[in-house]
Amino acid sequence: MSQATFVLPVYNGTRYLREAIDSVLAQSVSDWTLLIVDDCSSDRPEAIVSAYRDARIRFVRNSANLGLYGTLVRTIPEADSPWISIIMQDDRLKPEYLREMVRLSEQYPAAQAIWAGMDCVDGAGALVEPGPKTGREEPIAPGPASWRGTLAQGCMWTISGSFTRKQLYQSMPFRTDLPHCGDYEWLLRAIREVLFVYWEYPLVDIRLHEGQASTGNLRSAQDVVEAYGIVRDNFRAYPGDLPRSEAFRICRRRARGATRRALKQVTQGRVPTARLLLKYAFRFAVLPFENGR
Repeated sequence: MSQATFVLPVYNGTRYLREAIDSVLAQSVSDWTLLIVDDCSSDRPEAIVSAYRDARIRFVRNSANLGLYGTLVRTIPEADSPWISIIMQDDRLKPEYLREMVRLSEQYPAAQAIWAGMDCVDGAGALVEPGPKTGREEPIAPGPASWRGTLAQGCMWTISGSFTRKQLYQSMPFRTDLPHCGDYEWLLRAIREVLFVYWEYPLVDIRLHEGQASTGNLRSAQDVVEAYGIVRDNFRAYPGDLPRSEAFRICRRRARGATRRALKQVTQGRVPTARLLLKYAFRFAVLPFENGR
């Protein structure tokens, strides 16, 4: 059994796949397994993976396209490690990533989920936005207060480069019906129940480029549609944990964000998307009035 399993989901992502794999191979700690999962790509990632002669690397292919969260739900139980690190196909880990994650897991033995800061790089891998390097360690206690903070802040947890106990993913799997915001929905559930730890120091390079899925989400606004449903369902599930004034602040912020995006879509000629965003801006604005809130 290895100390950690890196799970690398792949879907038509061969452009940066070598860099992601190489960043795992470059880890200063060698006790790991890399599980690369192809979600029925058309660009033959197996041709790249087969060039690596390392017994710690395993390649599997889904029999059908499951999407990111479906792939993770199916794959994580196959890992042979107590800790799971998810790395997205566009991203890279720093060489000291695993060493520092193991250190944090030993320093905070009750922690179930750990993540660190990030640097943002462009398509060529050049640094465009460095993350802070304060070294601040922040244990986030489970409960309603952390849940309220996550509702207000959004998904501050970064799935790429996350370090999470396998047992937590098995007891609390991702929802596969939320392809755009499954990480946020999972975070809101998990942060009520388990200890998270954040280290403010960049251990992962997050790549920003036009071809990534998040860019498409911004253009289609489906992330806003999903986020509305997630916020609404959380309001309904825990009405006693959220003061009405806080619900108004959360929804006002969401409504303003959707409105700003709608105006930008209009300037880019995407009128149907702008209409959808305005529709959900209105829904966020009236959400606190539901059920007599």
